[in-house]
Amino acid sequence: MGTGRRDFLLGTAGALAASGLAPGTASAAPGELTWVLTNNIGYEAGGPKRAVIACTTPGAHRFELREHGTGAVVHRGTAKQVGPVADWKANQFPAVPSFYSVADFSNFTRSGEFVLSTDGGVSRSFIVEPLVLERRTLPHVVRFFKDSRSFGEYDRADRSLPYEPDPSVRVDAHGGWYDAAADWSKHFTQLSRYSFCNTLQLPLTAYVLWTSYDELTRRANPDFRHLRELLHDEAVYGADYLVRVQMPGGSFYGSVRQPQEDDIGIDPAKRFLRRGPLNYREGCGVAIAALARAARGTVDGEFPRSRYLAAAEAASRSCRSTTCG
Repeated sequence: MGTGRRDFLLGTAGALAASGLAPGTASAAPGELTWVLTNNIGYEAGGPKRAVIACTTPGAHRFELREHGTGAVVHRGTAKQVGPVADWKANQFPAVPSFYSVADFSNFTRSGEFVLSTDGGVSRSFIVEPLVLERRTLPHVVRFFKDSRSFGEYDRADRSLPYEPDPSVRVDAHGGWYDAAADWSKHFTQLSRYSFCNTLQLPLTAYVLWTSYDELTRRANPDFRHLRELLHDEAVYGADYLVRVQMPGGSFYGSVRQPQEDDIGIDPAKRFLRRGPLNYREGCGVAIAALARAARGTVDGEFPRSRYLAAAEAASRSCRSTTCG
C-alpha cells in the first residue's frame, strides 16, 4: 500500500531478524545483538575469505573458525573494526546491529565445512573447497533456465500463434524460456521503444549458455562433465527456438505476448506474436552468433546443425541488406 521497494526490503530484513532467522546465539549480553555473516555460497580454498561481524555495541572481536560437527578450533584471529554504516541504520525496525567488523581468514586453506564464532554470535555453517563457485552455483543457474522453459497449456498454444500485424499468419513459436516468474511471455527484447540500446533476453540466453559450455570445456576438468552436459542441452534447446521464430527473409519475430502480462491466469488462446522483423541491435546479431555456434556443435537438436547454420546465414544477409545495424 504505497510501500517502496527499499522499505519493503528493509522491513523484510527486520522480520527475519525478529524471527531468529539471522545468525546469532543467546550468549550475548542482555539487549546486545550479534550476527556473524558469512558467504552463503562458501569460500574458494585458495582465495580470499572474509566474514562480517555485526553487533549493537562497538568493540574488538576475537573470532574462531571451528569444524562443523566436531567443534574443533582450526583457526583464530581478530576482526578489524569498520564502525557504523549510516545508511544501514536508517529506517530499521526492529533494531538491527549498527557496528561492523571484518574477520579475515584468507590464510586458512583447508577444505571442509566450518562455522565462525565470536563472543555472542556464531555463523551458519559454510563450505571451503576448490572451485566452490562453480560447484555450488552453476548447476543451480542452469537448472533455473530448465525450470523456466515454456511448457503446458501455454506451450501448446504457442505451436500456432497469430502474428499481430496479420493474424492470418500462424507461427510455431513453442519452446524458449518464460520472461519471469508468473509472466508467461517470451521476448527477444523488450522495455524499449527504440531500435538501439535494447535489453536482450532469449537470444542472449542461448549465446551465454554456449559460451559457458565452451569455457568449461577449455578447462578440461572432469568435475564439470555433468554440468557441461546440462549447459549443452539447454543451449541446443535455445537454438531450436531461434530457428522456429525466424521470419521469412531471415530476421526474427520479437515477442510472444498476451493481454495483461502480469495476470498469471490469462487464457492461452489470447497469446500472439508481436514485432518483427527485428534489427541487429534488437537481438538479431546475438541470435546469429548463437546459431552459428550451435552449427559447430557435435549433436543435433530438434533441427539438424545444418539448419542452424542456414538460419544464421539468412539472418546475417538480412541484416546486411537493411539499415538494422
